[in-house]
Amino acid sequence: VGAVQEALPANSKLPGYEYGPSGCYGYFELKLKDLANYEELHSGVLHNFRRLGNGLVLLQMLDAAVQVKSTSTLLHLPTIGSPQPLINAAAQMAGAYGERAEESDTVEMAKQVVSLCAPLASSASLLLRALVQAATAMSRVKDAWLAGDEPECDFGGADTTKAFHRVWSSVQFLFCTVPFESERGQIDNSMLFGDGVPMAGALFLHFLGQRHRFELFDFSQHVFSVFSASGVETQQVDQTLRGFVNRYMLLKAITERSFAMLDASDMPTAFNVWRYG
Repeated sequence: VGAVQEALPANSKLPGYEYGPSGCYGYFELKLKDLANYEELHSGVLHNFRRLGNGLVLLQMLDAAVQVKSTSTLLHLPTIGSPQPLINAAAQMAGAYGERAEESDTVEMAKQVVSLCAPLASSASLLLRALVQAATAMSRVKDAWLAGDEPECDFGGADTTKAFHRVWSSVQFLFCTVPFESERGQIDNSMLFGDGVPMAGALFLHFLGQRHRFELFDFSQHVFSVFSASGVETQQVDQTLRGFVNRYMLLKAITERSFAMLDASDMPTAFNVWRYG
């Protein structure tokens, strides 16, 4: 992130609608030319975001599986307050050997086994636990990633900011416009990296409270808005812009789905993670 912040253009004011979608697209393409030529754009930047996003997906899947298993276990347990069959059997065995139940090692072991097999509490979440730790780590570097663009700041420096929402706006635009060059030709980034990249971006924007700033000043969204306002059909624009619009619409859907998941699950941010301690 620090390397991308340094490479951001000094000023990236959103161009007016009068330039049309092609003009706006070319403007951002020129502004981000240095980043597009960055040697580790795919192998470093996008690859690392993909790993983080895929980790988030894996945690979601594991968390869902654990919750299903826990619910199944809960349904098979005796009614709350009723004697546990395993503990009763251990007490009877202790009595057969002339031992008192409260002094029997067998009964104590039975209690421990019952405790270990108990279902998780309804508030227990593998995903929440992991994201609390991630948000705690993020809180230590948030000042550098925000670059002075705190939540309470106005939008006066939006054109020159180097905050994370501008970093991610640049990365997302390049994700849609700079395919990976391989020995077999160009490979679309969506095919190469999957959903992990946009999911990682949504997670960090959530952690830093920059979702709405990102949506207001995103390069790709601006080009798409100008395209939509122009009334031009997708088939009527050149192939490059048409490909960009299609890729961005897919990316936008994944990002919005990720935001919805984070909001619905009340996941922590770098500013309120202390509440989850």
